[in-house]
Amino acid sequence: MKYKDSATQHNVVLITGAAGFFGSHIATRFLRSGKHLVVVDKINAETTAVKEKEENLKRLMNLADQIPEAQISIYRQDIFDDEGIREIIKEANPTVCVHAASLVDDRRSVKHPSDYLTVNTIGTQKLLQAIIDSGIIKQVVYISTRSTFGQVSGPNQLISEEHPKRPINPYGASKVGAEAICHVYNHIYDLNINIIRIFALYGPHGRPDMIPRQLIEKIYSEKKIQKFGSGEANRDWMYVDDAADAVFLAANKPLGFEVFNIGTGKGTSLNELIEIAEEVVGKPAMIEELPVPSGDAHFVGVADNSKARELLVWNPKISLKEGMAQTFAQFLGNKP
Repeated sequence: MKYKDSATQHNVVLITGAAGFFGSHIATRFLRSGKHLVVVDKINAETTAVKEKEENLKRLMNLADQIPEAQISIYRQDIFDDEGIREIIKEANPTVCVHAASLVDDRRSVKHPSDYLTVNTIGTQKLLQAIIDSGIIKQVVYISTRSTFGQVSGPNQLISEEHPKRPINPYGASKVGAEAICHVYNHIYDLNINIIRIFALYGPHGRPDMIPRQLIEKIYSEKKIQKFGSGEANRDWMYVDDAADAVFLAANKPLGFEVFNIGTGKGTSLNELIEIAEEVVGKPAMIEELPVPSGDAHFVGVADNSKARELLVWNPKISLKEGMAQTFAQFLGNKP
């Protein structure tokens, strides 16, 4: 049975990849609503050190202790362990799954394509099969990426959900494959699946490979910043808590199968982002200019988020300067 145009509330939520940057912010959003979280995470070190991921989990546990009715159960589990996932679902009884676990380093994917196709595409299929076998979970939110679209012709081209998917690296291709698998499981099993295509994220506790974090840390420490290309490459930068709100809304909105572009709809060049970081930190940047690496998209367009605004009743709230200021404040709080 498909549920159309209605809202539901889930008290127990399975989240894969909640030890990571975006996953931990998604988990925070659900905990603040008093939910019981069932966290499944292998805790790898692809882009973020295990120590940082452990700290993310500690923050989630502390938050759960502070909020009435909120709970968190953590399983160090690989999504490829079908039997283990089925046992967790049977034991915890979640009714919704947010699948955020993924390999995400697009540059690394160029040299290790099979890793990304295996984890992101086949891993998603195996998780969905375990969900179907359990018969308990009724709704899935899959975290995808604007990298499915690849490169576009201009910096401010508006990208709708129906825009052609022409990825330029194996990471983007692996996410296209995962989206297709999601559609298969909706079609065959009537599983409600909302796909959230995230444009560029930033915010407190960001991944070490993320440009906003690198800018803040290096400008503050007066270290050189590697600028690839002319600096005109643009991104639709969105504050992570705004994106987590979209995931929360999508988890409580069974629509059959829908895809949502989640971004601000505003593009910012790397040069403009550097200027904002300089203003927030209060120091000038030291720039080292380098050629653009293979697999990097120059112009990626900006999100047409009208569908999310209409169906999810979502809208981004935090400006780039405000979000960078909050990111800098978190950095100062963690600085030795």
